[in-house]
Amino acid sequence: MILHLFRLVWNRRRANALVMIEILVCFLALCVVLTSAVRFSSRWNEPIGFKYKDVWQVQPRMGAFTQSSEEQRLVMKQSLAQLESGTSQHPEVETVALCANAPFSNNSDSQTIFIDGKRHGLLVTKSSLSLKALLELELVDGRWIEDADEALAWTPMVIAEKTAESLFPDSNPLGERFPSFNREGQRVDYDDLEPEDRGKDYRVVGIMKNIRRNGEVGTPVHVAFVPADLKSAHSYPPTNLLIKVRPGTTAQFEVKLLKSLHALQPEWSFQVSTLEQRRRSVLRIHLLPLAIGSVVATALISMVGMGLVGVLWQNVGRRTSELGLRRALGATARQVQFQIMGELGALATISLLIGTIIFLQAPFLFPDLKLSWNECLLGLALSALVTGIFVSACSFYPSWLASRIQPSQALQYE
Repeated sequence: MILHLFRLVWNRRRANALVMIEILVCFLALCVVLTSAVRFSSRWNEPIGFKYKDVWQVQPRMGAFTQSSEEQRLVMKQSLAQLESGTSQHPEVETVALCANAPFSNNSDSQTIFIDGKRHGLLVTKSSLSLKALLELELVDGRWIEDADEALAWTPMVIAEKTAESLFPDSNPLGERFPSFNREGQRVDYDDLEPEDRGKDYRVVGIMKNIRRNGEVGTPVHVAFVPADLKSAHSYPPTNLLIKVRPGTTAQFEVKLLKSLHALQPEWSFQVSTLEQRRRSVLRIHLLPLAIGSVVATALISMVGMGLVGVLWQNVGRRTSELGLRRALGATARQVQFQIMGELGALATISLLIGTIIFLQAPFLFPDLKLSWNECLLGLALSALVTGIFVSACSFYPSWLASRIQPSQALQYE
């Protein structure tokens, strides 16, 4: 019976081509939307590596102040240290830390590393020693940055698990010098680099759990934490001031905080926001394409559904003599109904097979999306299930009409 249905569909392939294309387009649209939904849902419950509740972020606006000279950088560092110290005096404040590459922000203080010959960005996050307690970062091995590290001849660095596994796959990175790369991307010994190619001498002292900077919708990033140098003029300071306030602190504290900041630096302006607000903004930005895609896919399916019902209804009317003859030869109403539904099911099966072949090329055609096979296969399965239900719903009424045809009605077309 199944082969017979596919034979009927093949014999009417020209007439059925448009229906197959409509089902194929709907299926591919569902694959994109549902795979994206699977991707977001699978990441949602994974740990993001830090805590953002009750954390505020202050971004100073320094006006015409620049960091072009060592003297200005030193003045800026002294001013930032003064802000950090002054803010910590408020009773509403638990912890304060200066930090580059703040969570849920677009700041990008980074350097280039190479993994398997491919270029990647490493977020080199200069921070105060208190950042670990403020964001509740969790160490896997080693230690965090300490005050005593100022006496070292090299710069201590804490890296994420992802970075450690990528750059030190066969060894424990603790105590090791962070790898250096030449201009061609080849790993070289630090002492063999030309003086102009040498950066700081970083050495790994700790490994922490992976961080997803954009929260639930983000992926783990390559990140390294190094101490913020606020005493010398040789480097640029971090300009994000993170404040962990006590639970229950209201928005009224923002007015008090701004007054104290302006009192310390009257020529600067400040933008205050919470990490929870920034998280919601990131979620809106990342989920907006999914919402738009869902609306478009729903509208497309609705239009295709109405078209399918109309086409099937018309086909039933044209095949009255054929279906009436089947009833005269002993076919029951249920058998006729199953025939019409089975023909559309055969068309849908062909469309789904073609769509599956097309969609499975996505991980190869778009490697930057980093789609996993589990996400693709689960998205395909859900799309096939929804398409099957959709096709069955569209074919139910026309097939029911076909089952009502009586043998005598075939005589009208003789």
